[in-house]
Amino acid sequence: ERQHAAATPAVRVFSLSCFLLTTHKQNTLRPKMMKFSLISLLSGMALARFAENQNSLDQPQQKLPAAKLNELWDGKEDIISSTYFAAGNPTALVGIPGLPVVDENTQMGMFDSGTNLMRVYWTLNFGAPDVLPFWKHAPPMKQELGGFQELLDEKLAQLKLQNRSVVATVRNPISHMVSWKKCGYSLVGCTNKQWSDIMNSTCQFKYVQGYPEEWPLASFEAPGLVNVWNEYTRGYLELAEKHDNLMVIRYEDLVSDPEKTIKAFAKFAGFKVPHKIVHVESPAKDHGNPAGREASLSKIEEHEYLYETHHPIVDFVPKICENIDWSIVKDIPKLVESVPDYDSDCPKSYL
Repeated sequence: ERQHAAATPAVRVFSLSCFLLTTHKQNTLRPKMMKFSLISLLSGMALARFAENQNSLDQPQQKLPAAKLNELWDGKEDIISSTYFAAGNPTALVGIPGLPVVDENTQMGMFDSGTNLMRVYWTLNFGAPDVLPFWKHAPPMKQELGGFQELLDEKLAQLKLQNRSVVATVRNPISHMVSWKKCGYSLVGCTNKQWSDIMNSTCQFKYVQGYPEEWPLASFEAPGLVNVWNEYTRGYLELAEKHDNLMVIRYEDLVSDPEKTIKAFAKFAGFKVPHKIVHVESPAKDHGNPAGREASLSKIEEHEYLYETHHPIVDFVPKICENIDWSIVKDIPKLVESVPDYDSDCPKSYL
C-alpha cells in the first residue's frame, strides 16, 4: 500500500475478506457471510493483481547510471550488464520500460566503435536483435593475416538465407585510438604505453576471457595501433562488398543524427521504418557541463578527443595520419554529411 496509491482499495478489500474468512472459521458468522467473504477474497486478489501491474508500469524504471549512459554514447564496451538490473526484472534500460537485456553479440565492430549504442537503438525501435553466431569483435581480416574473414563469409551467407541483416560499426581512427588508449581490452599490451612507444610498437591481439571456445584464438599482430584500425576497417568493407546483408555504419553518424541513421538501417534490413524513432535517454547536464549525446557530439564536432587523457594524442597526429590507409577511408559509407571527415584532423600534406 505504501508503494502505490492504487493498491489501497485492493489491499483493504483483500484484508477484509481474509478477516471474514478467519472469523467464519471461529463460527462467529452466519453461513451467508461465507459466500460474501469468498467473493470479497476473489475480488481483492483481482484488484491486487491489477494494482501490481499498474505499479510495475508507473514506478520509475531502474536506469543505467548517468556515468554509464555517458559511456554508452561515447561508444564504450562492456557497460550494459545484467548487474545493473533488478533480479528477475531484466527489462528496464535507460528509462524505457520493457527493453530486454541482450548480453550476446548482435552487431560487429571493434572495441569502442559504438556497437552497444547501435544495439540499444535497434532494441528500442525494432525489438531485441538476433544473437549472431560469432563474436562481434572477431578480427575480420583474411585468415592469412590472422583473422576470420573466411569463417565470417560463411556465417554471413547463412544469415542471408535466414533474411537476417548485420551492422558493422566503424569510427574515426584518431578518436578510436584515443578510446583504446583509455582502455585497451585485447590490445592492452600495446596501449598501456606512451604515444611515442605506441607508434613504434607491434600490437598483438591477445586472448580475452569469454572468447568462444569453438573459435581458434585470435593472435594477429599489427605493426602499430594505426594498422589495427586499418585492418579491421578494411575487413569490414571487404565483407560488406561481398554480402548485401552487412551494412557498415559510422559511429559518428549514429551520434550526430540517430534518426536518419536508424531509418537508413531499417530500410536496409527490410524493417518497417518507424514514424517516430525512440531515442536513448541522455543523462541530465551536471552544473552546465554537457552529458550523454551532447558531450559525445561536442567531441566529434570540436575534435575534443585530440586533447583527452593525460598524454594527448594531438602531438602525434601527423605520424598517425601518415600511416592511415586513406584508400579504404574513402569507401566508408557516409550518412550524415555534417560529420567532420576522418581526414579533418590531418595536415593536408599527409593525405
